[in-house]
Amino acid sequence: MPKKPLVRKPTLVFLALASIVCTITLLVSPFLNFTVLAKVPKGFPQETSIVAVNPSVDNFEQLVDQVRQLPDTKDRRNQAFLNRLRAALNQRNNFSLDHPNNGDEQLYANQNYLANFTKALPHDALGQVDTSAYTAELSAIKTGNFEDFEAIPLGGTAKLANPESAYAFELEGIDSHGLTIPPAPTFSSAETASEIGEDYW
Repeated sequence: MPKKPLVRKPTLVFLALASIVCTITLLVSPFLNFTVLAKVPKGFPQETSIVAVNPSVDNFEQLVDQVRQLPDTKDRRNQAFLNRLRAALNQRNNFSLDHPNNGDEQLYANQNYLANFTKALPHDALGQVDTSAYTAELSAIKTGNFEDFEAIPLGGTAKLANPESAYAFELEGIDSHGLTIPPAPTFSSAETASEIGEDYW
């Protein structure tokens, strides 16, 4: 009887080869030098050596100076890279650290924090917030710890909406903390009184 032709199974062969490649990669990767994996793109100035960033202010300023001195390039990848670096430096140098508030939180701290945002927190029959819940929220905002936000007492089924959003970083455009807006008008101001009249008339 003639022998049956050998039927190969390409899927099994591919999976076997893939598994061998993955195993070799896992075994060899700890011994690879990072500089081998992070080669300078073709066309980028080879003589440019950018220092690593660490918490040292002097070291960071040195990095900034080196970035400013990087020459323009015709390579699209490097153009995009340099444009992003320069945009980031411009945003860093125009970063606003001034974030004024209207002072109502401190002014009404002994009056159940009236005129402050207390939505989703427990309130009494008069609509006044539970001060222990509000102070727990203030404490969580100061620490930034997830566990502290989870420990804030809530008044019902409503939940706090993105209370930790201030700790996120925006990679498109200037950082949210680098922008400033005027504080809300105080509760005792004529502007607030006119807004109340407009909203609830």
